[in-house]
Amino acid sequence: MVISMLTPDAGLAAREADRVRALREQLILGSGSELVFNRLIALTALLFNSSLALLTLVDEEQAWIKASVGMAGLERMHRADTLASDVLCQNSTLLIPDLQAEAPPRGHLARLVGQRFYAGALLRLPSGLALGVLAVLAPQPRQLAPYETELLEQLAALTAGLIQARRRCLEQPAQALHHWHSVQQWTTAQLELVTASLPAQWVGPQRMPVTLCPEGCRTLQQQLQSIALALESQPAGSRPRTAPASTRTASCSPRAGVASATA
Repeated sequence: MVISMLTPDAGLAAREADRVRALREQLILGSGSELVFNRLIALTALLFNSSLALLTLVDEEQAWIKASVGMAGLERMHRADTLASDVLCQNSTLLIPDLQAEAPPRGHLARLVGQRFYAGALLRLPSGLALGVLAVLAPQPRQLAPYETELLEQLAALTAGLIQARRRCLEQPAQALHHWHSVQQWTTAQLELVTASLPAQWVGPQRMPVTLCPEGCRTLQQQLQSIALALESQPAGSRPRTAPASTRTASCSPRAGVASATA
């Protein structure tokens, strides 16, 4: 669901304490940079042609930047200054085509670094509680097609699943870091396979902008969902074994949106 204006969920305030408690139970706040989350945010930025992409975990007062593209070195921000707080308040995916057209203005920090477009999807637990937001930004106003929004939400779902897999590993009484390292390696390899399935012109040295179409997004969603299901079914302390489909992602005409097979 995409809403381009704030419509706060009436029950959200009552669930905020439960949401923050669930976030702290993930044992991830203040944990610093980790390879698999960096790889996931890089893939997200690539797919959405984003100069800035953020994986943000939000507690009562702070927005913790777990991984980012375009904001190297930034570890946290005050929650009130972030658009992630707006997404949590709305309790659904937030799309802002042009931050400069907002009245009253929002996204002070995003506008300060020259960004105009914003799309953020919630990192939801199975309970429905949100841990934070996966967001993409761009310096030009733009829109997302419904199938692009669904892809962003699938990436957010995979991120939430990865956070839960991390917690399960770290809760093991022995070799917790070893188990998590193994899961990181496996998931990073699967994300590399997804990247390898993209048309060569999107990922080469002289790469062209990604132009997604419904067929390409469906393929990507299937690949990402396969990874997420493998993580979800992973027994505590073991390495996931299910691999995503190796189907090549279709490229599209940047204007006509016509899918074409890519070898």
